[in-house]
Amino acid sequence: LQDKAVFKNPIPKKLRKVSSYQTVEIVADSLRKYWKLGKAPIYNLVELVEDNGIRIYEIDASDEFDGISAWADDTPIIAVNIKNDSVRRRFTIAHELGHILLEFADEDDLKGKEKLCHTFAGAFILPREVILSELGCKKRSKIAMMELEKLKEIYGISIQAIMIRIYNLGIIGNQTYRKFWITVNVRGWKKKE
Repeated sequence: LQDKAVFKNPIPKKLRKVSSYQTVEIVADSLRKYWKLGKAPIYNLVELVEDNGIRIYEIDASDEFDGISAWADDTPIIAVNIKNDSVRRRFTIAHELGHILLEFADEDDLKGKEKLCHTFAGAFILPREVILSELGCKKRSKIAMMELEKLKEIYGISIQAIMIRIYNLGIIGNQTYRKFWITVNVRGWKKKE
């Protein structure tokens, strides 16, 4: 297509190498600042990412495939499964954006890299400050489904991803987190909320 968009990694070199959830939170916040997003919802993630030199391709793939990132010369590319719902595609794009922007302290730890990119996606789509503001405090013993549904509706992120964020931020404890996952499994929400 003779595309002339130029990609430049906006994350400062000193912040790119990540090894923990905390460092990923800082990087996601830094990217939001650099792209002047504030704490507002990202209504068109595809347009935002493409405006910043990364190409998005929606492909018809098997149900096991969510997405992948790669490079074509100097252009980063993200491919996502068009069969997935819009919330899943948004999260996949943000996750793959993490693979493009971040460097990992342990390149050989594939599972660790995936977890850090999941954390990046959640933090980029739904900032920490928004969660704290919406939940009204830094510690909770219960989270109402209505609160999760509201955040999902506004920020376009799955309830499961929101709960993982709330847990990783230390807002809820192990017991509340386990009860949530039991509910997810019993109700069959793992694939379709």
